[in-house]
Amino acid sequence: MSHDRVQDREDAQGDDPEDPGALLDLAAQLVAREGPDLTMDRLAQAAGISRATLYRRIPGRRALARQLRDERGVELAVRGSTRARILEAAGLEINERGLLAATIERIAERAGVNPVTIYRLYQDRDTLLREVLESRSPRRSAARLLDDCDAPMVETLTAFTRAILAFLHENAGFLRVALFGAGEEVAYIGKLRRAQTGTLVTVARYLEGQMARGRLVADDPRATAFTLIGSVFTDVFLRARLQSFEDPSATPHNPSAAELDARAAAIVHRFLRGAAPRGPGE
Repeated sequence: MSHDRVQDREDAQGDDPEDPGALLDLAAQLVAREGPDLTMDRLAQAAGISRATLYRRIPGRRALARQLRDERGVELAVRGSTRARILEAAGLEINERGLLAATIERIAERAGVNPVTIYRLYQDRDTLLREVLESRSPRRSAARLLDDCDAPMVETLTAFTRAILAFLHENAGFLRVALFGAGEEVAYIGKLRRAQTGTLVTVARYLEGQMARGRLVADDPRATAFTLIGSVFTDVFLRARLQSFEDPSATPHNPSAAELDARAAAIVHRFLRGAAPRGPGE
């Protein structure tokens, strides 16, 4: 083990390096010592765990940055400079105005750049919005989190569910399009996604692998994936609707990392009550 890793682990004061709270403490220490350009690779190395294990605890650098900001008051550097500002501005426009209303001119104004800069980096509107969807989609997280069917199933499903919950809270506009988008908007998303393997397919493949191992009741993997993902969408949507009924002027609720952990664990628990094999007498 390298000297840096030993020092990092000593700074963690003996905490479990795989515990999300201990990982945030370690990340905050690394930022203080090495600067705000902390990467997921560096955090995994410092904690002495694999990238796969880290991504099961914290699904990506965006999630790490949010948790550090909300729970430790520590800011990570925005990566990518002009390109990052454009992507962030485009995501905000989609959330607030919808996919079809997100114009290059509005995005440029919000990002503080000239529209010519966007065209130079992305060629056209479709290319930009395709990259926004790609960068914010949970598809990559799903592929990382669900690539090992032999890893602990409950832990893996909980990490995946938490990543989807966080994505939907951070990208309310995508949830609106998914649930209530008009035909033209939904068709446009299909055009942008092209032949990408969707999250539903990835989840279905993972669940099929668990069924083959006897950990889940044999059933239609795609229908079972619908049940799990639908539970997550329902949780986020109904909470938002209840909040709007109780206080229409309230700002959208931004759940803490601890709340996301608890909600993900509860969703997976309910899901497995119906999908996991039952023992004698159950």
